Amino acid sequence: MLERKADYYFKKITSIPHGSYHEAWLADYIAYFCDEHDYRYVRDEMSNMVVYAPATKGYEKHEPVALQAHLDMVCESKPGKVFDFDNEPIPLKKAKGYYFADGTTLGADDAAGVAIILAILDECPPHPDLTCIFTVQEEVGLLGVNALDQSLINVKKLISLDDDQFGVTTISCAGSRYVRLKKDLHPEENRDPAYRLTVSGLLGGHSGDEIAHGRANAALLVARLLKHLLDEGFDVRLAKLYAGQKPNAIPNFGEAVFASISSDDHLQDSLEECFALIQGEYPNDSNIKMSFEEVEWNDVYPGDESDAIINAIYLNPNGVMTMSPEIKGHPLTSLNLGIANTENHVATLHYCVRAENDNEKDFVCDRLSTLGYLFGFSVEEFANAGGWRYEKHSPLRKQVKSLYKQMFKKQMKEVAMHAGLEAGIFKAAHPDLDIVTLGAQLEHIHTYHERMNIQSFHDLYRFVKKLLGEL
Repeated sequence: MLERKADYYFKKITSIPHGSYHEAWLADYIAYFCDEHDYRYVRDEMSNMVVYAPATKGYEKHEPVALQAHLDMVCESKPGKVFDFDNEPIPLKKAKGYYFADGTTLGADDAAGVAIILAILDECPPHPDLTCIFTVQEEVGLLGVNALDQSLINVKKLISLDDDQFGVTTISCAGSRYVRLKKDLHPEENRDPAYRLTVSGLLGGHSGDEIAHGRANAALLVARLLKHLLDEGFDVRLAKLYAGQKPNAIPNFGEAVFASISSDDHLQDSLEECFALIQGEYPNDSNIKMSFEEVEWNDVYPGDESDAIINAIYLNPNGVMTMSPEIKGHPLTSLNLGIANTENHVATLHYCVRAENDNEKDFVCDRLSTLGYLFGFSVEEFANAGGWRYEKHSPLRKQVKSLYKQMFKKQMKEVAMHAGLEAGIFKAAHPDLDIVTLGAQLEHIHTYHERMNIQSFHDLYRFVKKLLGEL
């Protein structure tokens, strides 16, 4: 069976360490493969690779097509398992129709896509001119594709083999940009009682996948509780703020230490009154908890600096900004405050802005910048990534869905994503690009329970070969 070529290359890839930032050995193997098969390729300093395969006989005048996958994988292992992802091959297992690993991530995201491209280049079924794109560092922020020389790509059709569900194609994705506000703080000696306020038990989650699900943000809740105290006339001077670790994750824990000359009983009563109202606003976050205790603390920030931090967080827009008029329940633009802290006496507010075009991102970022300047923060914008807005008329998607129905006797599903994809970067660089995404059926990706349905992998290989012959 020719599907064995795909299996061969999948097994080969899993035998070569290729975690994020460590893709060079796998790129070396692809370079060797290209030399053996006489394919021209370009490899950059990061080990992104673009391989060119000339059209097979009779397809020389067909429109060129790009195939794309990423070389890196997420490296996670079972608690207690000692495993060196930089030097050891993935311990590949096969049972009950699945490939999986022995206590580690499998890396089928995206070894499956890479294997299918290599199998096609090896078998060489009928196809037009192919541009095969292998990117690096996708799992750590789309770094490879952002650095890729886009002039190496001259096609109008791109098939991304980085989906994780067979029979599903993604039809849009959000671009993103990070915004960081910073303000130097000037601690002074604290001579008053100090208190620790914590908010915990929140669901949190990914700021792309979960932002529209009504989940609470711990940084905002802490600021809201402190603002309530200020509005009630209590003395509040921040000594510490901590919430969140990643700008693209919704904080599920928040903590503030503050000094006050106000009575602790009155403070606690007021906080509990406000918190009871907050709890009722988040039915999806039913396990939110608040705690309040007196602590010893040596220094505190002046009232004006403390007020600036609290008010800046309290006033910032957060969550979904706009929804799609075409796709029910799909957010177009959102904002997430993922990190809020006062480490090293610098107030830092770190946001992830998501939108499907730069105009929408610019608007949200301008609002954040204006807010930051009003309260004396410096503003930095960075890591801008392009988005891919839904296009109702996509000839490539129409052809893919028609072929899928013909081969598998059922409809292919369409999904819109509010997270970032490499497809968005390609779309931003090549606005006329028609894109589809395809993938094998993967389960529990990015965990040590990860596995891949083998039949779906074989079906995907057959489907891509058939599709290339019809383009």
